[in-house]
Amino acid sequence: MKSDVSMFLLATFSYIAQIADILYVCSVLRINPYIRFGITFTYFTLVMNVFIEDENLRNMIEKTLVSHIFYKVTDGSSFENISFFEYCKRVEEKSLLNSILEKMKDKEIDIFEDGTSKIVQIIKEEFDAIL
Repeated sequence: MKSDVSMFLLATFSYIAQIADILYVCSVLRINPYIRFGITFTYFTLVMNVFIEDENLRNMIEKTLVSHIFYKVTDGSSFENISFFEYCKRVEEKSLLNSILEKMKDKEIDIFEDGTSKIVQIIKEEFDAIL
């Protein structure tokens, strides 16, 4: 039987390896990771600063952070009065992620330095605009 310390180190390594794998696979496939599980996201935020020097990874991580914040701040009840088809149509007309990122750039908000409160406000404004 392994000691508590060994099990803790193994569990911690597993979470960090999961994040490294997510970043590697997404960078190879050129897609953005969307992390909605709290513990995975927590470990992601712990190790992300190691990777933000690379411009491609920085952009990917920024989109992941914005997507996670969007997931957390949008209320499911917002979708009660709109069909999925109508929502998809509206999102096709206006890329929500791109418009959020553009507003962040216009307002010179750096998600890695400035925190999330300003970003939450932008997300709410952009989301309300499509509903």
